[in-house]
Amino acid sequence: MKRVWIRCLVVVVFLTQFVAPVSAFDAARAGRFVFVSGDVELVRAGIKIKPDLQTGLQEGDIIRTGKDALVRVMLKDESVITIDRNSRVVIKKFLLRGGIRSAKIYVESGKIAADVERFIEGGSTFDLESPNAVVGLTGTVIEFAVVTGAGGVPTTTVTCLSGSAVVTTAAGSVTLAAGQTAVAVASAAPAMTTAITAAAAAGAAGGTATTMTMSTGTIMAGAAIVAAVAAAVLAAAGSGGGGGGTHVSVPAHTTTSHH
Repeated sequence: MKRVWIRCLVVVVFLTQFVAPVSAFDAARAGRFVFVSGDVELVRAGIKIKPDLQTGLQEGDIIRTGKDALVRVMLKDESVITIDRNSRVVIKKFLLRGGIRSAKIYVESGKIAADVERFIEGGSTFDLESPNAVVGLTGTVIEFAVVTGAGGVPTTTVTCLSGSAVVTTAAGSVTLAAGQTAVAVASAAPAMTTAITAAAAAGAAGGTATTMTMSTGTIMAGAAIVAAVAAAVLAAAGSGGGGGGTHVSVPAHTTTSHH
């Protein structure tokens, strides 16, 4: 009888060696890839990985997309980030504990759409960062474009499609409601603007004007959302790519580049 008990204990210990690491890995996950198309690269601790639908996301991961690529990730809070071509995005921070979320997603260059879940618990945060701006989100759908112009001057364009968003630079902040757009150039305060003006500003910053490949509908489980305003704003950012640009200190946030 004693031998049987010892054998059972050995089996339990043996199985634990396999179960524990998996549980720890799942706990460390920030999310996972749910759609991958084209030239997409995941960089983790300096190692390049070709992601697929089985690939999880962790803090510190860098996602790079090439020409004609599109990738979608779902975070653990069920927020969805869709990353367009020629983009570089860093999962700087993602914590979800006891109904409180703390997230920081850094967009060095390119375009993304974000469908962020609303959290009732106080203290939850979700920030999108660029080289020159921070956007605080609650339950929000936005499109977010970053281009770097001559001399490394970054321009960040934010269009709020639902909910609200607070866009902050070193010089001030504005609050966007659904249907509104703000453009932030270098360290200047973000300016509320029209879609046409925003597209022109982004085009001047990026030196190009090409049609965007991503629409907000790509993150809404196939729902057909006609967002002509957002499309016009982001159309000029099609070239993406480029360097990280000039980084500007933003009050109450730390925006660290990941070059």
